[in-house]
Amino acid sequence: MEIRFSRHAKRRIKLYELSEIRIKEIIEHNFLKHYTTNEKIEIMSEGLKIIVKSDKKGITVITAYPFRKKVSR
Repeated sequence: MEIRFSRHAKRRIKLYELSEIRIKEIIEHNFLKHYTTNEKIEIMSEGLKIIVKSDKKGITVITAYPFRKKVSR
């Protein structure tokens, strides 16, 4: 199964100095178990939020960015 990155995702990866290889590893570990066609999935792992969409050709990473945990006051 092919994992592709959208232009937006590539820009976010560069902006936040993330690793495409690490993102692929996270997707393979967390997403491939739940693979279905035409479904958007949010993956939150290791301080990253990754939005992916699956289709017949494979998986497209829509965006990826570090997330902050909400601080309750």
